[in-house]
Amino acid sequence: MIELFSPSKINLYLRVMGRRLDGYHNLSTLMHTIDLGDWIRIDLNDRDVFTCSDPNLPTDSNNLIVKALNQFREKSGLNPQVSIHLEKRVPIEAGLGGGSANAATVLWGLNQLCGNPASIDQLIAWSADIGSDVPFFLSNGCALCTGQGITVQNQAPLPNDSLWIVKPRFGLSTAKVYAELDLEENKSPIRDNTELLQYFLDGNPQYFNSLEKAAFSLRPQLKEIKEELMSAGFDFVLMSGSGTSFFCLGGGTPGTIPDLDYYQAKFIHREEGQWYKKEALDLQLSSVGIYENF
Repeated sequence: MIELFSPSKINLYLRVMGRRLDGYHNLSTLMHTIDLGDWIRIDLNDRDVFTCSDPNLPTDSNNLIVKALNQFREKSGLNPQVSIHLEKRVPIEAGLGGGSANAATVLWGLNQLCGNPASIDQLIAWSADIGSDVPFFLSNGCALCTGQGITVQNQAPLPNDSLWIVKPRFGLSTAKVYAELDLEENKSPIRDNTELLQYFLDGNPQYFNSLEKAAFSLRPQLKEIKEELMSAGFDFVLMSGSGTSFFCLGGGTPGTIPDLDYYQAKFIHREEGQWYKKEALDLQLSSVGIYENF
């Protein structure tokens, strides 16, 4: 049995550079893992069983955890039968990559349980077929991601500073946000990816998200929430990914805006050869969403 912490992430900057021929978009984004996360328990079993603490999440092949298991079997040539329990803490449709992190965590855990048949580079390559954000979570936790988001370049992790994640109690479809995006309007004045990264390396970060305007167009309330959070004294407030969560940096204090959930978090990273660490949670296995023989 292995019990692993599954982190989430924020996009310190996200630049959409154009549409690809395959319908996806080319990106340049600097992402960092944070210690707002889920817990996953994996155990070898005589049959496949997947349980989840959140009854709203699918536990069939639509879940990235199941896709990760199938991908591991296909690529490794092994066929472990497992029981997997997901204790869900990361909000969904938040732009925090919770599902992608779950998939990466399961790939890592399966590899450990099966005696490490794959290298980390192989796991990263396998993960690219599961979802665009999955390879990032197999980085050291701070990485520049380009192309479709699956080309990952490790960067020096940020200090363990604290931040706030603020999540409205509604979500947005990533596909709808990208469909709303006006690529001409959202061009960054900084046109060189090296220059974008260098601002962060020099301690002069330029936070921005090309998807904010599209998300605000779909849900104007998001713009109002950001403005109210800015007035709470934070140095910077930015939407993560395609939303709807915001991360807040600096010395501010979250307000009392109704229908928002607040999470305090810190930057974390992964040491080479190890997984992300956080104090273990006592998992409650009286869960719903049992899916067998997937």
